[in-house]
Amino acid sequence: MKRKSRVCGEYPPALLKCFKKEEHALDFVERGRLRAGLLETYRTIECDARRDETEGEGLYILKQDVEQGQSLDGQDVVPQRPPGLSPICHTSSTNLIFALCFLNISVDLEKMKARFGQHVVKVFSPVSLAIEIDYSLNGEDGKSGPFQVYGKNIEYNKGELIEDGRTPELLTDLAFTQKPKRFSDEKEYRMCITGTGGQSVPEDNTGVYLSILLDSGRSSYAKML
Repeated sequence: MKRKSRVCGEYPPALLKCFKKEEHALDFVERGRLRAGLLETYRTIECDARRDETEGEGLYILKQDVEQGQSLDGQDVVPQRPPGLSPICHTSSTNLIFALCFLNISVDLEKMKARFGQHVVKVFSPVSLAIEIDYSLNGEDGKSGPFQVYGKNIEYNKGELIEDGRTPELLTDLAFTQKPKRFSDEKEYRMCITGTGGQSVPEDNTGVYLSILLDSGRSSYAKML
């Protein structure tokens, strides 16, 4: 029986990741060790430049054929909202979500090194790395764990009007792939790891990180810059 892949989403040709400590960068490249952070911890992280109090929530507005005062999906349209716009819509996830955060290669790297760390790793096949993570978490037969790896660029439109035709059913991933516009210079990309089937991802002893050890013992698709 063919193994079922648990990798989904969109994967660019290459990505970057900055580390404050060279040891952590070498752990990734030479020892295949990765550490994904629990998404909700970014709501209270000490660093002002990285804190997002709305992390883990998708917030957006849609155009609607509705006048002020009418009901939309059982909710009254907020009186201050101009006619034709929905109330602020909200989406979230009940599962624990751990995120591996990267930067797109078009980012201002010197600026990001000052913000996130001077030691830079280039991932030259993100989808291959995601597949390695899938095998590490779910086993060779795909049955060891119900864990999904979902990759996507961050959208910097939190609380804003979305006019590209997507419906709420297609916007549920904004709960873990959306940030306010003030972070847009980061050009962030995320691989989000979550449990499926009502099961959660196991945590390490800190409770806020998921430790991943690639089966190959090193990352075959990353190198130090």
